[in-house]
Amino acid sequence: MGLDGIVSCQSFRAFYPSGLAMATLAEALWNPNRPLEAIRQAHIEAAFGPDAAFADDYLRKTEAFLGTGDPHRRALPFSDATAETLAACAAFLDLSLTDLETRQKAAADPARRFSLALLANHARLLARIVASHQARLAGNREAAERALDAAADLLRRTERRFSPYIDTMLALRLSVEAHRMSLS
Repeated sequence: MGLDGIVSCQSFRAFYPSGLAMATLAEALWNPNRPLEAIRQAHIEAAFGPDAAFADDYLRKTEAFLGTGDPHRRALPFSDATAETLAACAAFLDLSLTDLETRQKAAADPARRFSLALLANHARLLARIVASHQARLAGNREAAERALDAAADLLRRTERRFSPYIDTMLALRLSVEAHRMSLS
């Protein structure tokens, strides 16, 4: 393609909860005919090793929960989710977090352990956002605000550790403040 590298107008810290998006971008530049599923599988196996199947399942399920059906991605995730969908997501995140913590402790390879830590942090963040939407549906604006405050606090507390992988200020604006605006 003659680009001599990746040309992208996005944040360089876009490796949260995994580097899959950036790996796909990079691989597609060098080999545009490689199937996306092959890129996905190769990246997840490299990042998560023996936990690749679990990580892939986690990512696929969170992608499904976060999907809005809006092809232009203007709709905020969970903005029109039902109580049942939010409860299912909360239960999935709770089970996933328990499993992620166990897998993270057992991982021998530090890079793979860190990949699992990114997923665990992501599950914690989503759990707080889901809790906010559950409180919103229940009519408890104060609890919804507290859950978003907890999400913002999590991002700030973990910024030092995860800042090379996630743009914390952008995440605060897009993941927390955007949800806060939806409470109005």
